[in-house]
Amino acid sequence: MAARKFRHASNFAVTTIALFVILVVVNLFASRHFLRSDLTANREYTISQTTRDLLAGLENIINVKVYLSKNLPAELLTFERQLRDLLAEYETYGKGKLRIEYIAPDNTPGTQQELMLQGVRAQAVAVYKKDTATQAQVYDSIVVQFENQREVIPSLIDEVGRGRVGLIGDFEYLLTSKIFKCQRTGHAVIGWLTNAPKIDLNKDYKALRDIVRREWDVRDVRFDQAARIAPDIAVLVVIAPQDMTDAQRFEVDQYAMRGGKLLALVETYERDYRNDALQGLIARPTNFTRLLEAYGLKVNQDVVKDRLCARAPVGRGVAAAYEYWVKIVSRGLSKENPAVSRLSVLILPWTQSLDKAASAPTSVEMIPLAQTTAYSTVQWGERITPDPRMANPQESSKTAKPRTVIAALTGAFPSAFPQGTPYPTDPASTASAGQRTPENERKYSSIETRMVVVGDALFLQDDFLRITQFTFEPNNNLAFFMNTIEWLALGKGLGQIRAREWASHPINPKIPDWQRTTYKIAGTFAMPVVVVVAGVVYNMIRRRRRRAIADRLLGT
Repeated sequence: MAARKFRHASNFAVTTIALFVILVVVNLFASRHFLRSDLTANREYTISQTTRDLLAGLENIINVKVYLSKNLPAELLTFERQLRDLLAEYETYGKGKLRIEYIAPDNTPGTQQELMLQGVRAQAVAVYKKDTATQAQVYDSIVVQFENQREVIPSLIDEVGRGRVGLIGDFEYLLTSKIFKCQRTGHAVIGWLTNAPKIDLNKDYKALRDIVRREWDVRDVRFDQAARIAPDIAVLVVIAPQDMTDAQRFEVDQYAMRGGKLLALVETYERDYRNDALQGLIARPTNFTRLLEAYGLKVNQDVVKDRLCARAPVGRGVAAAYEYWVKIVSRGLSKENPAVSRLSVLILPWTQSLDKAASAPTSVEMIPLAQTTAYSTVQWGERITPDPRMANPQESSKTAKPRTVIAALTGAFPSAFPQGTPYPTDPASTASAGQRTPENERKYSSIETRMVVVGDALFLQDDFLRITQFTFEPNNNLAFFMNTIEWLALGKGLGQIRAREWASHPINPKIPDWQRTTYKIAGTFAMPVVVVVAGVVYNMIRRRRRRAIADRLLGT
């Protein structure tokens, strides 16, 4: 009997030790090799390979502070689960270099003021208690910090339909780009180029450039003489380009061929003012559009008007709806591109429409970023009088349709100066050959790159932005510019992170209330009941087996 007890105790000890060793080995393996299966249709809880590569390459510790209120309303529980699950993936792939801390701020005035200085503030969220709609103040912000670099995502909550809320669709792009910006050394350079004689960048775009300087280095590109565009320019902003020499266009082309990013604000009409009053729009075509056509985009020689429009001043202290100041609201903005996906309103005055070029290269994709409504029409001609009260023979309601006014081009671009064309020279230039792109370094196709084109250059000028403030037309024009240069500049991989569409599977609203209640109760209690029944059945089977063994041993 003693030997049997010792043998049973030994077996139990060996089994326990073996289980302990197995658990230790499994945990060690799991800590080094993260594995999780995401069975959702849109892979909602899986971060992209681009984000994984960035996190794996972190050399310094990045701190991520998540400001999230305690005791969130029931309407936000799905949002919280989405947020925590994705952040757990970030932390896992960060392998100790990404530290995530959850902070639940209190509602004292001192705390609120301190957080507001950091760009963190509570936002109102609609909640329902006993069929009564109320608003709850909720913190839902993230601060990414490395040494003295700080990046803020002020809000993480977005409406996903029918009053339901969830995590913002472009959360991964926003967080990954903030981490990228924090860990990089120095500021990237944004180049500014214009040859329009009536435009003074330091005066006409002062407010915009002051904002850009907070995050980027600003450098004006002098084009009096054709010269190679510096390779350290992350994005070249071309504003209202007029005719260029072949050598000047060649240098812009070669910048793109080397993988440079372009943001082109193109106008082919000139505004004719007399005594500060607009008399008309005069056609002023530019050969810069030939570059864009070679890349796959056509800037149409027209001016867009739309029923959905902003108000413009029509007299002293008076403003009225003006169809030539096109208003693009969220439904006309791409939901997949982070440059515009979170914007609410853009206002584009006397903008031009964009189309895919007839001979667009197959290696380039044109993506509309902003489109007008289906009631939009265009006017064209050598001179346009943009007065909606005047009939225009070169316009017809039959041509009403959505018009693309902002577009992105992505892919491998062919050169606008293909193989076989002579090396362009500029007889009027005194630039030395050493300042030009050498002929033996000339490229005829680009690596994968991208550019954005807008058929308007006025929408970012100080004067226009002041007018929209006067007419109480809030807009996201400046935010669009900042988002766009960020999307263009922050590397190929970040541009490929798509906005998520969180899948939601609510109960069919057409079924009766009693059936809906039955489904909810069944979903809540079915699984616990199944587990209890399975446990009881298993216990009964074990008892029967023990009895059978005992009866066999006793010979009964």
